[in-house]
This record gives sequence, C-alpha cells and structure tokens, in this order.
Amino acid sequence: IPTPGRDSTDNLSLHVKYVNGPLLVGYAHQTEKQATASDTKYNLVAGSYDFGVAKLNAGYNTTKRDASLGLGAETKAYQVGVSAPFGATTVYFGYASAKNENTNGSTFEERSGYDLAATYALSKRTTAYAGYKAYEVDAGAKKGKEATAFGVGVRHVF
Repeated sequence: IPTPGRDSTDNLSLHVKYVNGPLLVGYAHQTEKQATASDTKYNLVAGSYDFGVAKLNAGYNTTKRDASLGLGAETKAYQVGVSAPFGATTVYFGYASAKNENTNGSTFEERSGYDLAATYALSKRTTAYAGYKAYEVDAGAKKGKEATAFGVGVRHVF
C-alpha cells in the first residue's frame, strides 16, 4: 500500500570524480525513496591508477536498506582488479567480496569470487572478448554453493 503522497520511487543521485594524469578517483551516492516509504542508500568510492604496463583499480561500496524491505540492513562490498595491454590484446583479472548484515550487525550471507577476461581489437570499432568468472555463496542452506560462467562474443560500435 503506497504511502499518501508517495506513489512512485524518488531517486537522488550524485557522482563526482577527480582525474589527474593516470589517477582517477570517484565517489557516487544514490538514495531511493520507494512508494512503500522504505529507503535504500548506496555509496561507492573507487579509483584507478594507470601505470602504462598495467592499470590497477579498487572500490568499496555500501548499501543500506530499511529493515522493512526484508533484505537485510546493510551490504558491504569491495573489489580489486588489474588490466594489462599486450598489443591488440588486453587481459583483465578481478576479485570481489561482499557480505550482507542484519539490523543487529550479524552476517547472514557472504559472497566472493574472481573473474578473468581478455579482449582483442579486431579493428578500431570491433572487439572480440572472452571471459570466465567463478564465485561462492555462504548463506545458510546455500553454504559453500559455487557457480561459474563463461562467455565469448564480438562487440561492434556503430
């Protein structure tokens, strides 16, 4: 049942970034006010540094929800990665980890995984890609559940 005066979702978003040569640092925030009067707030801080032979990146984000949504009160996640060009080929590796907490601060789910990918520039506008990812979820009955995915494709920019 919608709250009187709130019959839709209201969003507020902000993104700022600083770039100076090989350094990029950014912050993003978003608040979603749902029609049910429940709110979700997202915060992300991330950055990268390009050394020329490799580019390192990292980020940390949180999601805070009203307990009324039944999704847990807070999610905390971080990710780190590196990419390296080799001629027309670029390889990527990344690792990410997240945990969901209840309103009392206890963790009820943890996830972590990695990905490995490569792109190959076929032309200025066409790129072939392949990627693999694997992750694990530890949450009650799903304790130790693992999943993997593999994808290949071609991307053309018009």
